[in-house]
Amino acid sequence: MTYVIRFALALTLTALFACSTKTDQPIIGKWRESGKTEVIQFMRDNTVTIADQGTTVPGTYTIDKGQLRMKLEGPLAAAGTIAYTVTLNGDNLSLKDQRGNILNYKKTP
Repeated sequence: MTYVIRFALALTLTALFACSTKTDQPIIGKWRESGKTEVIQFMRDNTVTIADQGTTVPGTYTIDKGQLRMKLEGPLAAAGTIAYTVTLNGDNLSLKDQRGNILNYKKTP
């Protein structure tokens, strides 16, 4: 029964990402990479900040149909737009890049 509830929740969150480009979504807030020091903060105004080991990189983001796209500033601007497939399950966020690498984050207060 618990599996069915979790599956329904995951399906609902996927539908939210697929049907909306509004930034008033569950991704808003601070996320810490599991087992690491990197923190990503998504804000309602479509700005994002990535902080790790004393370095902070600002940028912008969009979410459309389960795809997160970030355009970062500063030294990472040369990378262009970075795209991830988003999976959100409660306080757990997974970002899968185009090579299949998965980054896992936990929501922080």
